[in-house]
Amino acid sequence: MVTTQTNSNLSINAVTTNMRLKLQKFWLTIGLGFIGLVVFLSLTPDLPDTGLQHGMKIGHILAYCWLMFWFAQVYPTATARYRLAATFCAMGIALEYMQSMSAYRGFEYSDMLINAFGVGLGLLLSYTRLQHLLARLETLLLRGTA
Repeated sequence: MVTTQTNSNLSINAVTTNMRLKLQKFWLTIGLGFIGLVVFLSLTPDLPDTGLQHGMKIGHILAYCWLMFWFAQVYPTATARYRLAATFCAMGIALEYMQSMSAYRGFEYSDMLINAFGVGLGLLLSYTRLQHLLARLETLLLRGTA
């Protein structure tokens, strides 16, 4: 929900948090599964073949964008979103250092930047109309049970 506050004829759009998810624990559990998948894919010796040039880099962006976007819907306040962004950036850095400790994965500063870019993209998406995607899905799911 977007509210508009006016001050001296200036319009400021602010995201409100009136739309608390009814299935928040469910969405959180799924999100934790996504985190587990990113950790697994970051540390596994057998990477999936995307068939695309720079496919792994695109995968980094998509994975971290998705994590940020998903959790920004579960925790919609601005403070929570910025904390999540910092956490996911730190997670990307930590996983990169963990990769450097393995014999089968490499350490790349560029991956850290790409992960952070994905987090930023997900954060930006969380301030668009897409920010209520889980709430809309939840409405559809709960409509069938009522």
